[in-house]
Amino acid sequence: MSYERTFFWTGSRPSEKFCRSEELAFLPNTGLWDMRLLKQNSLPPALELSLQQDQSLKRTKVLLDQEASADLWEQAPDRIVRHGVPLEKIVSRGKKLSGELFFYAGPLAGLKTAVVRFASPEQARLFRPPRYFGYELTFDPRFREQSLAQPQPTLPLSAEASATWAFGGLPFRQKGGQTELVIISTRGSETTRGSSRWIFPKGQPEKGLTPAQVAVMECHEEAGVGGNLVGHPLLLPFHRDSGIDNLVLFPLRVKKWETTWREAGQRERLSIRITEVDPQVHGDFIVRGAQALLDLYA
Repeated sequence: MSYERTFFWTGSRPSEKFCRSEELAFLPNTGLWDMRLLKQNSLPPALELSLQQDQSLKRTKVLLDQEASADLWEQAPDRIVRHGVPLEKIVSRGKKLSGELFFYAGPLAGLKTAVVRFASPEQARLFRPPRYFGYELTFDPRFREQSLAQPQPTLPLSAEASATWAFGGLPFRQKGGQTELVIISTRGSETTRGSSRWIFPKGQPEKGLTPAQVAVMECHEEAGVGGNLVGHPLLLPFHRDSGIDNLVLFPLRVKKWETTWREAGQRERLSIRITEVDPQVHGDFIVRGAQALLDLYA
């Protein structure tokens, strides 16, 4: 059993002589289970049953014998080809961590990720990604391995690969010993469905402002909160009527709670315990943000 966090890799690619090739194949209709077949460097395939519940950090692997693996290999329709190299010099609180860099081929050519593995959820929480790590992908369902094996025309292969980027805050606060998530409703002009939905404060890139500065500004203008940015920015898909935005969220620890703010008359503001977020009420988008806070910051 291990715990994993995944990030865009923004560094260069190592020489081919340091990389191993591998092919992943996935069996369909496995529910919460990612049933993964792994073939490395032309060796016989080894079957890994990999259980990862939605976007949690926890991953459990069970190895099966080669005979069973070979039989199932031909039944697995969805494939990924990638090259991996050990991720070195990653240390957290004096302890060396294991991890890998992956460079994808075929339809995913251009995608580069860093995966860091931990022995416990506490170790994963305490990890502070180095600055050369890109946005965190752990909680974006599009970057689950089994999802990557499916055609995704809008999938961003790097942080510079798409014009459909937005930046926002993931505001949270401590109240009564509990961690609360701050969310807002959409305005009527933001949807054609006739009703509002819950979102995080967000906005489009602004000339002269960094993504982090845009996130802080949107939290102030749309939600009436201010505070300190903490942790590492993470990527989530945000579904709009016109398509999907790649939304980068910056966790913000709320220190200032305003009673009047710029968009107070246009939106509702809700502060809710992260353990009480309900996908039926608040939507999957909010649930993914709450999961990130619960795993890493609460």
